[in-house]
Amino acid sequence: MATNAPITVTEGNDETVELTITGPGLDDVESLEFVLKDDACADDADGLTLSTANADEMVITAQTAEEITVEVYLPGTALTEPYPRVYRLDALGSGGDRRTALYGVVTVVNV
Repeated sequence: MATNAPITVTEGNDETVELTITGPGLDDVESLEFVLKDDACADDADGLTLSTANADEMVITAQTAEEITVEVYLPGTALTEPYPRVYRLDALGSGGDRRTALYGVVTVVNV
């Protein structure tokens, strides 16, 4: 079951966000994808997709059967306007299984 986990970042800054997924069966997760979109109705292709397949974008820092911690590197170029966005973090398992693990609003603060 997906968990709502809001994120707050600073406008225009390159941000590293640490996210933790909890639940059973996480030892089968092979990779993660983070999708940042303008709103929930926007197509994924119109957003920013990051993956643990590219260590410059995301890195799994710890993984057990019941918990995964990941660092997501959000480029400041994706955070140039102080309006809310949404994100989704999907866990991809063997056999191509995709499960949304986390989702929520991304608040971009103008300081």
